[in-house]
Amino acid sequence: MNFLPATFVLAALVSPVPAPPQEAARQVERLERDLVAAIGRGDLATYDRIVANDYVAFEASGKTTPKAEILASYRSGARKYTDLQIFDVEARVFGDTAVVSAKTKGLRREGDRDVPNRVRYVRVYAKRNGKWRAVAQMAAALPDEGRPRTAGSPVTGNWGGDHVGLVTSDRGANLDFDCASGSIEGPITPDAEGRFDVAGTYVREGPGPVRPNQLRGQPARYRGKIEGDSMTLSVDLAGTDVSIGTYTLARDRLPRIRKCG
Repeated sequence: MNFLPATFVLAALVSPVPAPPQEAARQVERLERDLVAAIGRGDLATYDRIVANDYVAFEASGKTTPKAEILASYRSGARKYTDLQIFDVEARVFGDTAVVSAKTKGLRREGDRDVPNRVRYVRVYAKRNGKWRAVAQMAAALPDEGRPRTAGSPVTGNWGGDHVGLVTSDRGANLDFDCASGSIEGPITPDAEGRFDVAGTYVREGPGPVRPNQLRGQPARYRGKIEGDSMTLSVDLAGTDVSIGTYTLARDRLPRIRKCG
């Protein structure tokens, strides 16, 4: 009988087992919430623990700022946030790299006054020596929360949800679903209550060769309602009783889609 060397057995017992992607994503999401909470209360020790020394922020103003400069501005009081809240947090893990998308709102100190601060951002984490560390961030300003939507104006931007993604402009829209895709020829223009009903196509996808007639898809109706940064979308095949489904999307959220290979 052959026996494994004791050192090999010991190494196998003490070596960390990588977390599944879903659990790793939840770990990074919790870490991101901890980081934002630390920024809000001025906890620089926690900030320093989570953020890597080579971290760089690409700020909403367009400025590129390294960690050392950010810490110095916190210590001097030149940079300060209050009533900071984080929402729409979502992490994706790619091996030893994780990407978090989120939004924050609160007040930012500018000189002797506090001004509203609403941003959406992406932060990148890298796993180093078994620990996740923030290494980069890019942010962009969000429109004022209370800004009314003008009836008759087209919906634009990126929207995402479970099993669906939508990219729309004032010329039309493209959609991705699990094992399917879709398109809308023309703008999505909600009424005064945020409701819309537009025509488009729905294309089923699957593994293997695709026939030319499959690429043309089927006529479809895209109906829904927009409330703030949330959208409810129902998809039905036109002229039939077939309902593809109803989806909930959020502006600037990463879609969760399973494509057929």
